[in-house]
Amino acid sequence: MELLWSGVSLDVLLLVLALAAFVAGLVAIFREDAAPEVVEDAKSESVSQSESTPKAREDLPEPEPEGEEERCLEATLERLPGEAWGLAWNKVAYAQQRLLVAAVDPNSPAGRWQQERKAQGLPTLELGDELISANDVTQHSSMQITLVATWQAANDNTCG
Repeated sequence: MELLWSGVSLDVLLLVLALAAFVAGLVAIFREDAAPEVVEDAKSESVSQSESTPKAREDLPEPEPEGEEERCLEATLERLPGEAWGLAWNKVAYAQQRLLVAAVDPNSPAGRWQQERKAQGLPTLELGDELISANDVTQHSSMQITLVATWQAANDNTCG
């Protein structure tokens, strides 16, 4: 395996992954009518919360203007190979390249993180919270790649 990849630079690999994410995005756009109301994390089985009616763009929460104090959480999640993070995304927001939490699977890395925080009396993820950065990546398509490709992620939801 080392010989196969030794001549390929990380830039080329990243470009290929970005192209794959772009193509996946195009496929998702054309299949949107058949998609469920909640876009689920890969291999997430017990996330079942959904919206009863689709929301228009103006009904989605807008990001807070700069300068105002925002509620931000930083989470470090670890998962096993092939395990889903356990986050389901709002379908309408997802189509508009925003990752708004629609549900959290309690039997997942994200769900376990939630339970630990709740037991300690600390803030947890809430419906409508927006993932603004994953592994220091802030572009929507790059965050999708990061969430799918990594086995360990630091979801850095810092303000600003």
